[in-house]
Formats: sequence, structure tokens, C-alpha cells
Amino acid sequence: VGLDVVHTLAHGLGGAVRAESVTGRGFDVILTAPITRSVLRAALVEIAGEAHALPLARIERLVRVPVADIRAVEGRESFTWEGAPVGLVPAARALGVEGEAPAADSVPVVLLAGAGHLYGLAVDRFLGEQDLVVRALDARLGKVPNVAAVSVDEAGAPILILDVDDLLR
Repeated sequence: VGLDVVHTLAHGLGGAVRAESVTGRGFDVILTAPITRSVLRAALVEIAGEAHALPLARIERLVRVPVADIRAVEGRESFTWEGAPVGLVPAARALGVEGEAPAADSVPVVLLAGAGHLYGLAVDRFLGEQDLVVRALDARLGKVPNVAAVSVDEAGAPILILDVDDLLR
């Protein structure tokens, strides 16, 4: 039971536990742990029913935009924020997943800055902010569009950390 606890803790850090036994000499437990861990402060949002993370350093602001303030111009949605027009894209569409925003009188929007402009990413709801341990995606996956890395929440569920540069493109 004790080694199971050690194994769980080492695995949680991204490490491993190995046991070696030599007859007449004894038993060794070898712990392997990463030298560094990357921790990221992120805003958690819900998109298509799943939690996703956006690095706080890349977010200009989180706002609620009244539905009445959203206008369609040439087939694209936008709204005005502090006197400047802001293009609005549903996050589910940007990620290529199925999902509909819940009907409400306002839309939760993540304002992202890029190339001197503001862009709005409409999400289903804000979930708060949290420090996340960043885990790189497996190299066999290659570059996954719109995803920078992954983390795991306290319940063990994966949280995709979105790539803001991909989203802005």
C-alpha cells in the first residue's frame, strides 16, 4: 500500500517509480522525477461542454457582452468595446467542435489582443482561474491546431490549453 502511494505521487509529477531486488543484497526503490515543472496561470472557460484554458498573460480582458450589442456586418459578428470594433467568433466554431452557446441576455467573451487589434472569443461560460501544471502533447500527435499543451484538473480530467496565436490566425 505504501509503494502504491509513492507511485501515485511520482506519476502525478510526471515521474516514475521502479523497484529492484537482488537476492541476498536487498531491495531498492528508484524514484525518477522531472527537474522542472512548468506552471501556468490560466483562465478556465467552458466550450462545448468541456473545460479549456487560456494563458492569463495573453488575455486582454474577460467581459460579458449584451446580446443586443452584437451586430452582424458582412456575415461576421462584432461589437464595440471602449469605442473600438471587436470581431467576435464563437469558440466552438474556432475549435471545430459542435456546440451551441446557451441562450442568455449576455455572452461571455474572452478579449484577445493581437497585431494592434482586439478579437473576441465567445465561450459558453467562465469557470475561474487556476494554476495549471503544463504537460506537453505527445510528439507523435504533431502540431494540434489551436492547442498548445494539456493539463489535468484535480479530478484527473484533461484540460486543453489553447494556443492563442493559432486562434488569432
